[in-house]
Amino acid sequence: MTGAGGMLGQEIVSDAQHRGHQVTALGHPEFDIADPVSSGKIMAGDFGEIDLIINCAAFTAVDKAESEPDAAFMTNGLGVGYLAQACAMSGVKLMHFSTDYVFGGDGTKPYTEEDAVNPIGAYGQSKRQGEEAVLSSGAYAWILRTSWLIGPHGKNFLNTMVARKDDDLAIVSDQTGTPTYAPFLAEAAIVLAESSPPPGIFHAAGSEVMTWYDLSMRIHERLPEPKGTRRAISTSEYLTPAKRPAYSALDSSKFSAITGQMPSLARALDHYFQIKP
Repeated sequence: MTGAGGMLGQEIVSDAQHRGHQVTALGHPEFDIADPVSSGKIMAGDFGEIDLIINCAAFTAVDKAESEPDAAFMTNGLGVGYLAQACAMSGVKLMHFSTDYVFGGDGTKPYTEEDAVNPIGAYGQSKRQGEEAVLSSGAYAWILRTSWLIGPHGKNFLNTMVARKDDDLAIVSDQTGTPTYAPFLAEAAIVLAESSPPPGIFHAAGSEVMTWYDLSMRIHERLPEPKGTRRAISTSEYLTPAKRPAYSALDSSKFSAITGQMPSLARALDHYFQIKP
């Protein structure tokens, strides 16, 4: 398990252990995906006998990727390629997480795995390079594209909205996606690995399509006595270094046919506020 200290990585480690799997949890100090030496240790057997590597290591700072593209491509592109090649040469299965940002955002209905990709920023382009590296490596690999990841751990939209519950915030209302709750994604990902379907790309995201403003209001409605307000604005009123796809909702039918449909956002918020009162 690489990227074990991240938002999704923590959830996968916990769920896999709960389901009785033996897990070697590797964070950045133990495994630097951008360094081919780290992947070489897989072939050398330094991490013991491995059946499956779940890769959550990634350069995820979307805006920072515009000013540091070399770092983004080294981690999300070349580094993933090193890992995939090591898995192919060692006969180890690979599960790799990608992103809705490989799409350009000009769609009007949730993207399927067959739709053409067209990333519009350095982050999405680097993640697409990683996908291509996995697909060409010969590794037995599942690529899971997810969308708008939120959860109890780390820096993400849900934690930010809760932390700023008493502030008056302007939230973008013309970017549309499929919010995905990390604990539910982790559970579904383990189910997929246990089911061991043929290798390929899977969309693995929440089932509800909404805007960031919609999501902010759903969170706000669940907060105990919030004092702040939420105001809808357009993307043009909230300029960022990286251009985001206007529409990046994912159709996860292929994935859910194996793992079952992910629980609703309401269930996600129930879980979140139960463990983080």
